[in-house]
Amino acid sequence: MLLVAAATMPPAAAQGGAVQRGKALYEARCKECHEQSVHNRTIRSARSAAEVRGFVVRWDQTLGSLWRGDEIDAVTRYLNEAFYRYPCSPEACGSDTAALTR
Repeated sequence: MLLVAAATMPPAAAQGGAVQRGKALYEARCKECHEQSVHNRTIRSARSAAEVRGFVVRWDQTLGSLWRGDEIDAVTRYLNEAFYRYPCSPEACGSDTAALTR
């Protein structure tokens, strides 16, 4: 019964809220300048989860390097899950990536 419940949970719940945390961080700091249209372009600047992470790191540095590594992981996971759907290695998205490698 527990296995069935876990299988039907949305990805964010299955990941212990990491994606939701990434979404909250993104919305608090990035959404003002980046709307969904930036991530839904036909021709994308980021062609892998590692490149998504690279953009997150670069913008964090541009804005004052306020995020810790786990927060960068969470934002990368959120963006990848919500928009990109690239295979997400531990190097790109942190260690909690099982739900993102489908």
